[in-house]
Amino acid sequence: MKTFALTSAWQSNMSRQQYGEKFRQIQAYLHSGDCYQVNLAQRFQASYVR
Repeated sequence: MKTFALTSAWQSNMSRQQYGEKFRQIQAYLHSGDCYQVNLAQRFQASYVR
């Protein structure tokens, strides 16, 4: 079985502040009835070696 090890910390494609802003905007859309379900996704990446 091959193993791997991370060579960097996990990095997100958006900051905590950006995520919060998007979350609040989604809440506004939900409350106004523009939509009834939203999936707010966040991508993470890190370097690794085998």
